[in-house]
Amino acid sequence: MRYILLDTSFLVSCAEFKIDFFSELKRICNFNFEIAILDKVLEEIDKIINRGKKEGKMARLAKTILLTKRITILPTTGRKSVDKILLEKAGDKYIVATQDAGLKRLLKKKKQPVIMIRQKKHLALVKA
Repeated sequence: MRYILLDTSFLVSCAEFKIDFFSELKRICNFNFEIAILDKVLEEIDKIINRGKKEGKMARLAKTILLTKRITILPTTGRKSVDKILLEKAGDKYIVATQDAGLKRLLKKKKQPVIMIRQKKHLALVKA
């Protein structure tokens, strides 16, 4: 069993482009997986919601989707940023889904696969 860790940028972008990431992940992943987020991702989403504007609406939609679906929330400790924790967790057991360019670059450098949005329509699993 592998976990797919969703990043804040990925969730907000999926909401913005109206991508059903549940069915897309089933389409691109030919292995057993469970979708998970870090508890700090919810905190980041709340910060975006409080900012308002278009991105806030998309973040609110993403949070609603997360809370209505069965998604594992992984607890974190310490004061590390979400990106650093995702980078540390990436490995055989975890695959990161993100739109963050810096995080994608670091994951590719670490030779880890990344799930990202392609053509604002569908997801792709990019192997390093």
